Amino acid sequence: MVIQGKSEPGRFILLSPKTLDEIRSMNYEKFIIKFSKSRCPPCKQFQSWLESGEHTPHKQVPIISISLDNPDQLDVANYFRELYTFNCVPYVVFTNKQFKIISEQSGFQPDIFVNNINKCL
Repeated sequence: MVIQGKSEPGRFILLSPKTLDEIRSMNYEKFIIKFSKSRCPPCKQFQSWLESGEHTPHKQVPIISISLDNPDQLDVANYFRELYTFNCVPYVVFTNKQFKIISEQSGFQPDIFVNNINKCL
């Protein structure tokens, strides 16, 4: 039930597409792409933080999670590694449907991440 005059809080919408077509067909104009690896401690911290509910964004925030060591996401990972230059994970890109970088960040820095959400999305 929605009470008139109050809006529902936002949330992180975590997505793990396997193909580029899945990403292109999404109904979001702006979104986040988060690159990680399964054995990366900061990547695990970041994922836990997203899932914890510790921060509630002011709107719906779609996050495409791409694991660079997941064989099911290898084609998508390779496409974005050619498009975006990064040397460490976690790496986060705030982007639009044309995959233009609006902002980016490396590492797990929740304050900077939240500021980028408010500024970019």
